Amino acid sequence: MASYPISGLLNQSVIVAPFVSRVDGDATYGTPVTHACRIDYTIRRTYNATGTEVTSTATVFIAAFIGKEDKITFPDGTIKSVIGVNYGYDRAGVFGHSEVMV
Repeated sequence: MASYPISGLLNQSVIVAPFVSRVDGDATYGTPVTHACRIDYTIRRTYNATGTEVTSTATVFIAAFIGKEDKITFPDGTIKSVIGVNYGYDRAGVFGHSEVMV
């Protein structure tokens, strides 16, 4: 992953709790993992999974696969749910990073 172009820009970190399952309607999460990232705190209008227009307060670029139901803890301790995720691939089709809107 070190050769992927985004690697040199990831000078911040977040903690990601991966979604595991739902039990009686409540989400359960796996062991939280710290990831190097780049956080862009630009506020944007976007659409969630159901097509409803929502406000994203930050976009997080992470060189790891992030699921649509994972939880992200920011450096200030704020925990955010994922609104949407775009995945970046290189020209050979190899996964490179997740662009996560929260």
